[in-house]
Amino acid sequence: MNDPETSALAGELVLGLLEGEELRRATDLAESNPEMRAEVAFWEENLVVMLGEDAVAPPPRVFQALSAALWGAPRRTLLQDLFAPENRAVLVGVAAAKILLIGALIWLIFTP
Repeated sequence: MNDPETSALAGELVLGLLEGEELRRATDLAESNPEMRAEVAFWEENLVVMLGEDAVAPPPRVFQALSAALWGAPRRTLLQDLFAPENRAVLVGVAAAKILLIGALIWLIFTP
């Protein structure tokens, strides 16, 4: 279990990421090599624990931040951030507060 290449290959095999010649090579190696069999068993045991959990999708801003960090995606402007779906509740709250404040000022000015 010390060879990182064997561990990576076993992980890819268990996750179903291999195709064609790589898949054939990995399955042949898993059948003939005890170290590879142990790695495959290790990956299967650890992935079974994770498969029992419900998947939780991160908020969209996480993907946007990762994209910006990895590929230099352009950052959003302040206006784009303001109108972003995750900020709509704040925007509606601020607009409602402004309307109430303007209404209160008009009422104070025009009442005797």
